Amino acid sequence: MVARSTSPEPPGTEQRSAALPPAALNVKQVASLLGVSVRHVYRMADGGLMPRPLKLGGLNRWHRATIETWLADGAKPLGGRKPR
Repeated sequence: MVARSTSPEPPGTEQRSAALPPAALNVKQVASLLGVSVRHVYRMADGGLMPRPLKLGGLNRWHRATIETWLADGAKPLGGRKPR
C-alpha cells in the first residue's frame, strides 16, 4: 500500500508554498499588515490615501510589493478624492 498525500499540490511544493508569501493580498491580509480594520482599508483606498486594489472579477487584491513599497516610503497619501 502506498501512502498518498491529500494535498492538491504536487509532491515537494508544500515547503516552497509555505516559504513564499503570496504576491497578491486580500483585504483581510492588508488590514492585518496595516493594523487597521477591513473597512478602514477600503476607506483609505477610496480616499486616495493608499494604493488602490486590483479588480479581479469580483475580488479586490493588492500587490504585496506595492503595499510594502508604499509603507517603506512613509505611507504617504497617493491623491484621488479628498478625505472628508
